[in-house]
Amino acid sequence: MHQWFSGNTFRVLKEKEIRQFGEYRTRWLVLEAWDRMFGGEVLVKISITVNELPPKKDGANSMWRKGSELAHLKALRKVAIEAMRGQPLVDNQAIHLIVHIYAEPFKGDLDNFITGICDGLMAAHPRTPIDHKEWLDLPEAARPHRPICYSNDALINSIAAKRLPSDEKGEHYYVELEW
Repeated sequence: MHQWFSGNTFRVLKEKEIRQFGEYRTRWLVLEAWDRMFGGEVLVKISITVNELPPKKDGANSMWRKGSELAHLKALRKVAIEAMRGQPLVDNQAIHLIVHIYAEPFKGDLDNFITGICDGLMAAHPRTPIDHKEWLDLPEAARPHRPICYSNDALINSIAAKRLPSDEKGEHYYVELEW
């Protein structure tokens, strides 16, 4: 919710809508109109689901060289390149990221998963030593030297993330990017 939005300004309307619709709909209508008027309109929305744990980035250590992260990186990049469907890279727009990770807490820290996903959607740093033979089973566009969604994760303007218990699908995660 925007910081400037005061939900108490129209208390009677809010209470009526909550009784009638189960939510304060006017708030969302106003915020959507504000976003359309002032450049917040979503131009592209990409959604991906990966049926395993996300890659984990551990501080300054490169996950691209860790054998334990290779399968997770490959799965993310393969699904992401399919979801992009030839969409050009984001190069100058704010990106909004939503992440839902279905895994027990002992499987990894949420912040390590988020940075693993964010870095996994870019190209690996050019000076990162990568065994390219390990990546021959993926399409060229999904290999480490190629960015998939953006070339710079500094474009990520907001992240909403949450960890949920594994469900009937087991461990998996959902990522939504909007710009």
